Amino acid sequence: MWQTIEYKVAAIEQFRKGDLLQRVIDDLNSGAANAAEMKAAASGNPLILMQVQLVSELRKLEGLFAWHQKTQHRLRDRLKYLNGTEERFVKTKATHQGNIKHRDENTHYLLQTKL
Repeated sequence: MWQTIEYKVAAIEQFRKGDLLQRVIDDLNSGAANAAEMKAAASGNPLILMQVQLVSELRKLEGLFAWHQKTQHRLRDRLKYLNGTEERFVKTKATHQGNIKHRDENTHYLLQTKL
């Protein structure tokens, strides 16, 4: 009975907290964890209760590790983009300076034709 409640609470919490951008659900809600603990306590075996607590802690740590890896990957991509940005800036600056020089050289011709 407690296992059924645990599964239902987990499904409800995943649906309730559902985010279209979120692809991984890190952890069960405290209600689902309490149902698992109650199931373990009802069994009368303290090792099962300890197992439920360790599994819950493991899920939390796995979620944190996955979040850390995603963050590191995102930062590496950002760094690659920023390194490329400097090179693009130098090229664009050189192009603009060439355009300004060309404009300044040809401004005399425009002024003479208008006079």
